[in-house]
Amino acid sequence: MLRAPSSRKRASSVFRSLKRLIFSRGWRRDRVRIMATTEEVQKLAALARISVADAELEKFTSEFDAILAYVGQLEKLNLPTDGAGAGKPPLRNVMRADGTPHESGAYTKRVVAQFPAHEGDALAVKQIITHE
Repeated sequence: MLRAPSSRKRASSVFRSLKRLIFSRGWRRDRVRIMATTEEVQKLAALARISVADAELEKFTSEFDAILAYVGQLEKLNLPTDGAGAGKPPLRNVMRADGTPHESGAYTKRVVAQFPAHEGDALAVKQIITHE
């Protein structure tokens, strides 16, 4: 029995094709290719299961070219090459400390009074999942 590829596998395949589109095989990995071909755009559309009309193909190719040119600007960044990550700020946790923001039940009566349907202190909503 044949099965359709899962959406995760399909997405992975699309990302691999995008990666090949961005990075030319003959170039160093840090050199971004600026031009996309219509064949590559057709292949990406097929992998993403998107139908692309011939009239839209040139438009999408030029849009990919603009995206690749924008990504190509990353080559101009002056990044450290020593591999030690010089200049990186230290990692820190930006979450607040655990604690009780207010005492339990402080706002329950006001919230329940504003809700259209309730059962005691619980808010009543329409059932959307059935157990059959």
